[in-house]
Amino acid sequence: MTIVDKIIYNLLTSRKAVSIPEVGVLKIESKPARKNSDGTMTPPRSELQCNPLGKQGSAVELIGEIAATGGVGAAQAQQIFDEWLQSAKTPESIRIEGVGVVSAGKITIDPTLDAKLNPAEPEKSAGFNWKWLWVLVLVAVAIIGWWAFANWDTVKPRLAAYFQTDTAIEQVADQTAE
Repeated sequence: MTIVDKIIYNLLTSRKAVSIPEVGVLKIESKPARKNSDGTMTPPRSELQCNPLGKQGSAVELIGEIAATGGVGAAQAQQIFDEWLQSAKTPESIRIEGVGVVSAGKITIDPTLDAKLNPAEPEKSAGFNWKWLWVLVLVAVAIIGWWAFANWDTVKPRLAAYFQTDTAIEQVADQTAE
């Protein structure tokens, strides 16, 4: 990517319109979210637009930006621009590295710039994953089993006492019911 390509890319990603001689004005336009006919929503998007008819009042002049960025005069900035244009131009289009290809007043955006302007939404989970719940249950049972086995000498008398108490309570309940 040449310095001119980087200047254009940086201006566009900072949402500034840029006026490029022999190309036109490139700018990023935000499109709002909209509801489709099937009831689904299309998320908001940022699109790169090309106006081949000339200058726009608020657009940054590319040659002036080359001069300011490079710390050179207007004549040298024009020469840098002309060299860049010569290397970027084909008979039917102009390729701006990292931005896209301008052909017949229309621009095809570079996938890298499109991804930067319109980041993909994170994938939504399909719901609760029950597989992990079963894994957690099995781990808990294994830990409890291991603990009971390791402490069997102290667990066994408590367990026997619990069952004896339970049996005694049932016997008292049966006697009072008669």
